[in-house]
Amino acid sequence: MVAKAPRCSTTGGALSCLHPFNRCCDTSSEYGILTLAAVGFAGLLGVVLSGGDVQGLLTDLVTEALNRE
Repeated sequence: MVAKAPRCSTTGGALSCLHPFNRCCDTSSEYGILTLAAVGFAGLLGVVLSGGDVQGLLTDLVTEALNRE
């Protein structure tokens, strides 16, 4: 006999996610992990782009692009 995964329901409460064949909570945890990764990447990008060397490089790049004929 093959065990069937229970259907996702909003009435099951938090304990319904603990069922070993229930995959309803997988999507929520995946979104949470991806959101944390995106926030970490955004923070790292903010630190890198706020550095003086990178700002100077970007300013020079834009200035050179605007001054081309």
